[in-house]
Amino acid sequence: MHPVQERIHGASALRRPRNKLSRLGGGVEKITMIDSVLENLVLDLLEWVVTRERTYEEVMAAWRTSCPKLPVWEEASDRGLVKRVVRYGSSIVRITLQGKELLQQRKPSLRVER
Repeated sequence: MHPVQERIHGASALRRPRNKLSRLGGGVEKITMIDSVLENLVLDLLEWVVTRERTYEEVMAAWRTSCPKLPVWEEASDRGLVKRVVRYGSSIVRITLQGKELLQQRKPSLRVER
């Protein structure tokens, strides 16, 4: 898969195209374009964000990568699992309802408040 050039907040960046979901019998969805390593890292990011409020800068320092094969932040953001909100003039990263549902589904022993 080739990276796609996008304009983000006035800056140019390489980003992977958004993953597509395919439907299997019984309404079960399967992510078809993400390997298990990236999926596990996305789950780790969600678990890290759900434990306490994180600033965008803190998340970028810990999770942004220039490696096109492991775009953890980009993957979580593109899939709508995390979102950026502005609170009191600071950019905060929060897990979305979809992120919480995925985390609860994949890591049921982890207590996630909805």
